[in-house]
Amino acid sequence: MNSYIPEPEIEPSVILNFMIKRWNEIFESDDPQIPSFLQALAYAGLSTDEELTTQYTALFSSQQLPPLEVIRRSIEIFQTALRHDPDTKSSTLISEESRDPDVKTSRQVLLLTLYEGKIMIEQEDYRFHRVFEMLGWIGLQWDNEGLSAFDAVRTTYRNDPENLVRKGRDILRDRFERGISGQARSESE
Repeated sequence: MNSYIPEPEIEPSVILNFMIKRWNEIFESDDPQIPSFLQALAYAGLSTDEELTTQYTALFSSQQLPPLEVIRRSIEIFQTALRHDPDTKSSTLISEESRDPDVKTSRQVLLLTLYEGKIMIEQEDYRFHRVFEMLGWIGLQWDNEGLSAFDAVRTTYRNDPENLVRKGRDILRDRFERGISGQARSESE
């Protein structure tokens, strides 16, 4: 049984605001390193602005800038993108080629999603629950059963971000702990 679960709809401005918040926290931390997945997620927020995407790529390609300067300039790029009204242009967040990530990558995304959900619950701040949804959806691409359960939570708690994050974390934690093999998706298709 394989039914297509549509990706969560998320406006680029939500991603950009999430990135600004998270990158400011990293900037102020003792170890200012940007996880590669967050670097990649930024492209989804910038995807409607080719010029800023090029600037962002060049920034991370530069070996001469210290990490704090890369973070500071990235935040400036995100803020500029917000002023350009990124939600008025169409964007595809997930390409067809990337719909089947490997299990290791999916598990890393699930860990990140669990962490982000934990922060939302601890801070009682659910402004970025759409980012949580998108990351959970990406992380479960290898697991049809988990993806269906997660989609049911997304549908049920569409207007209740707190419970969406709490119940969604329960599903993600369960699927992560089960560690279903990468064959799970192809065997069920």
